[in-house]
Amino acid sequence: MPRLVTVRVEDCNGYDVEVDVAPQDGRLAAVAARVSQRSGGPAVTGEGLRSVPVAALTKHAARHVLTYQEKVGYTEMSLRVLTPAMLEDIRDAGPTRKTLEWVAYLYRVAVLMGEPPTRTVETTLQLPRSTAGRWVSLARQEGHLRPAEGPGKAGV
Repeated sequence: MPRLVTVRVEDCNGYDVEVDVAPQDGRLAAVAARVSQRSGGPAVTGEGLRSVPVAALTKHAARHVLTYQEKVGYTEMSLRVLTPAMLEDIRDAGPTRKTLEWVAYLYRVAVLMGEPPTRTVETTLQLPRSTAGRWVSLARQEGHLRPAEGPGKAGV
């Protein structure tokens, strides 16, 4: 994972915004925010600063920092995109290596975003809760996720 990701948004509630996001304690956290007046836009005020959705921008960054190696032989990093057809293939295939890699990926993104990871696997892959939990356990057994750090503590 990169040490720092900058999310840039033009015209965020009337301002140009940059938020620096970095991993802290297993999650992504905003470490700096810059809010600039747009040409002809409102001045930067306390009320304007409060209108900037820093938490939402931090979550947006989490969806884009986990990448995977797409080609063997040289490094090419790409964002993972889960299409409806891929979703169906994953569910139909059951807990294959590829499926468990997806389970681990979704689990890690959820942890970074501060969301319940097994529930995220369940809802994203549209699985019964018991199946999602079993697939997370299998992903751990296969080495795609580290062991849990204790009850209620995710091992990513």
